[in-house]
Amino acid sequence: MLCAIALLVAGSTPVESMSAYFPVVPGSSWVYQESNGTIEGQVEDKVLDPVEIGGETAYPITVNRQGKELDRAYYQVGASQVAIVAFEKKEPLTSPYPIIMNPDVKSHWEHKGDTMMLGAPADLRMTGSAKYGKEETFAGEKIQTLEVTLKATILEKFGTPIETTQVAVYGKGVGLLRMEATTKRKVGTEHSSRKLIAYRQKQN
Repeated sequence: MLCAIALLVAGSTPVESMSAYFPVVPGSSWVYQESNGTIEGQVEDKVLDPVEIGGETAYPITVNRQGKELDRAYYQVGASQVAIVAFEKKEPLTSPYPIIMNPDVKSHWEHKGDTMMLGAPADLRMTGSAKYGKEETFAGEKIQTLEVTLKATILEKFGTPIETTQVAVYGKGVGLLRMEATTKRKVGTEHSSRKLIAYRQKQN
C-alpha cells in the first residue's frame, strides 16, 4: 500500500525510501499466481495515477482478474513506511496502517485502528516485523529482499474476530515477490498465497 519516524541524526547514513521495495510508478503492473484454497488463477495489480487523500499523495493500486477490477486500496509510500490510507477515496481510514516498515528505522511495530471488511468498517489490531533477507534471483537478476510479517485481529461489529498471519517477501526494485497467509475464521482456517510471475515497469 503518515507519521514519519525521525530517528536519524546529522551525519548518519540516509534512510532508503521504501519505494525501492514498493515501487508505485503509475502504469506499472504485476502479474501473480494466486490461490486461496478454493480459487486459483492469475491476478494483475496495477498502479493508477496518484490522488490526494488527507492532504498527502496516495497511490491507488487495483487488483484485477480477466480485466475486471476486484479490489482497490490507496497507499502512501515514504522513507520509513508504506501504509494503507483508504479503500475508498472519499472514506479515508481514521488511522492509516503500515504494511511495511523500514528495518533501519523500526523493525517491530504495533497498530490499533480501523480497516474495511466486506465493505463495512471493522476494528484492526496488528503487530508487524520487518527484516532484510537474502538476495534472490528474479528475471535473471539478483535483488535484495525484505521480509515482512504481519499478525492481525479484525473485529467486525457483529461478528467473531478474524485472525490472520501474513509473511510477505519484497524485492528491491520490483515489489512483492511472494506472500503466504493463514486466516482463522469461525467457519475454519483458510490458506492463501501469491507468487510473482511478471513485473511490467512503466518508465517515468
